[in-house]
Amino acid sequence: MEENIERSILEDCTYTIGTVISFHLSSSSSPELKYNYIVDGIEIEGRRYYKYIPYEYYENPPQNSKEKELFVVAYSNNNVKKCLLLFDYPIKQEEDFDKYLDNFKVNPPRIP
Repeated sequence: MEENIERSILEDCTYTIGTVISFHLSSSSSPELKYNYIVDGIEIEGRRYYKYIPYEYYENPPQNSKEKELFVVAYSNNNVKKCLLLFDYPIKQEEDFDKYLDNFKVNPPRIP
């Protein structure tokens, strides 16, 4: 994902919870992540190959990612299919998402 696209998403975004559907590491191919998130009751599914992602700060999933792990997703208010997967903000407990949202009001995620 290009830096300008990432910046535009973060400038006008809404946050939701994403779920890891599957994560495959292979010595013969790029790591592949399948994920989903819900916006207004509609499930958005995606797939990312990580060899080609330039801004790995947000986008690089932990190598031990497991199915059904939860994390914060920032999606564009102009196009809900454009999103950033914010693996630095994992959801481990129910209240984590609300704590992140409160924190983002003062200190929103930024491109490094």
